[in-house]
Amino acid sequence: MEDNNDGLFGGGRRGEGRGENSLSTLEFPIGDLPRGTTPMKNIPLSALPNFHGLSSEDPDEFLFEFDILCRSYDYVNPTQKLKLFPATLKGNALRWFMSLGAHVITTWDQTKESFLAKYQDYCRTRERNEELFKMVQKEDENLEDFVERLQYNLQRSDHPNMSKDILKTILLKGV
Repeated sequence: MEDNNDGLFGGGRRGEGRGENSLSTLEFPIGDLPRGTTPMKNIPLSALPNFHGLSSEDPDEFLFEFDILCRSYDYVNPTQKLKLFPATLKGNALRWFMSLGAHVITTWDQTKESFLAKYQDYCRTRERNEELFKMVQKEDENLEDFVERLQYNLQRSDHPNMSKDILKTILLKGV
């Protein structure tokens, strides 16, 4: 008996068993990049940050984590980042990325711009504003760390230029 798993794993010929017109409409959005010009180190998949496109995720924080990872593996060339980025996307974010169309992205800056345009407003800005006004200094947190966390949340909120009086109130209430 011949052991042929092509049907199980999709290894058959194109269109076999599905009809020619039922192929996926998703195409890889990154245009062809020059080969061999950018050596790539192996990064363990477990080290990659993941972005699923959920409203609870922060795209700016994700890109920051992605940049840290890239720097730690000497992926400082934008072409390297462009090649690695799709491996970090999961679920809805990956479906969005693959639906952009074939070869529409050619630079890392285009990728970041498209990503942020899609997900920045989708993030939990309302929750961040509420989080800002409910901030309380943690038991093991010194004042400097609390102020730093307050500044970080302020920049992420809808009101990064809040009046000094309101900021004083938030600070004093939280200490």
